[in-house]
Amino acid sequence: MTQNINRIIIATATTGGTFYPAGVGIGTLINLNPAKTNNITATAINSARSGKHIE
Repeated sequence: MTQNINRIIIATATTGGTFYPAGVGIGTLINLNPAKTNNITATAINSARSGKHIE
């Protein structure tokens, strides 16, 4: 039986930016026990800059 895994990718700023640690923290919170029982994984990735995401 195949299980569906829901993936959440959190695009943040560069690794030295303010929003990268926030994205990692949010991903960590999502990956706690409730996410494991619901087949959810979250990953924070760095990107060019945080302002780019609101364009």
